[in-house]
Amino acid sequence: MPRSCNRIANVSPFRRTHTPRLNALGDGETVMTELLHLWMPILVATFVCFILSTMLWTAVPLHDGDFDEATDHEGLNKALADLGLKPGHQYLFPFSRDKKHMSTPEFKERYEAGPWGLVRLCRGKANYART
Repeated sequence: MPRSCNRIANVSPFRRTHTPRLNALGDGETVMTELLHLWMPILVATFVCFILSTMLWTAVPLHDGDFDEATDHEGLNKALADLGLKPGHQYLFPFSRDKKHMSTPEFKERYEAGPWGLVRLCRGKANYART
């Protein structure tokens, strides 16, 4: 009887069984591909995915409506200067560092009334990409 048939006949009925595939030698042993043989397909697939995702990100205008222009630039700049906000910081409003103050009725009323926001002031001028 061939060697592969003996292996199938001696398998317990309580174990998972499979029919072994014959490799190039025909001995029924499982053959695995080494990772070193797959490095080129892995690199090519990675490169193709990167290029396609870049093209898709560039072509689809997903974030065009994320920002709106301020209607009164001079008034906004004057208000920020009057508040004395420092460049390079972020300001959240309404905000309180003290948890006890956050549970007060005044803070809760201010929080419910809104507006809510985040102001981030850059240290230098923004570097906008040319489009």
